[in-house]
Amino acid sequence: MHARESRNTQLKCKHERLSDPIFGTETMKNAPHLPRVLPAPACPVIERISRVVGAPARQRGIALISAMLILVILTLLAITMFRGFGLQQKIAGNVREKQRAFEVAQNALQFGELWTIQQSMPSSGITCSALVTITSSDQMRACNTELSSATDPSGWVGSSSYTPTGMTVKAPADAAGGVVKDAANNVDIKYAAAPQLYVAYLGLSANRNDVLYSITGAGFGGTNGTVSVVQSVVTVPMTVKSKDGT
Repeated sequence: MHARESRNTQLKCKHERLSDPIFGTETMKNAPHLPRVLPAPACPVIERISRVVGAPARQRGIALISAMLILVILTLLAITMFRGFGLQQKIAGNVREKQRAFEVAQNALQFGELWTIQQSMPSSGITCSALVTITSSDQMRACNTELSSATDPSGWVGSSSYTPTGMTVKAPADAAGGVVKDAANNVDIKYAAAPQLYVAYLGLSANRNDVLYSITGAGFGGTNGTVSVVQSVVTVPMTVKSKDGT
């Protein structure tokens, strides 16, 4: 039964194509006595072709997948950029703290050099056993022993604590360091500790006419973990004075 219906459909389609006004022109000329048949409804074969042509419309979901992939890539790039910015900020902060500690240590070193050069009578130093806080050059002293470890200020026995003018050091209770404002309302981080200074007697020079001193300065940044240590050797000429001071 189904085979017969399929056969009838194929014959009907052939008949429609022969009697079509466009495709059947030659046939109508050769057989004018044949009745002209109007076009019949579309053949099932044409319907199947239309369905096949319309099939690619089901692939529109590829645009959504592509957009999601692009969004994921852009998100990863943004996260990488933000991480890079955070790392750069940390590096800049560390460099700033290092520079602050170095400037403080350099200030203490220059203070010690100036005091050493201005001595009227160089000495061989005294025994230094405790930390001393100095507020003027009259309280400075030279120790008769060198530092056992110049790179670790916490082990400097007998060093001097020196606070330059205008420098704000955090109180022991300020664990976080805190901030301070200057006269122009500029905010700065308080220093973790006052700079330290150690002057050590090294002995006489090779010509026996000069006295050598080792001067070591240490500076701190906003935390105790940021430390800078600088050191120099100063030569002080020996002077001979008469009883009347001339």
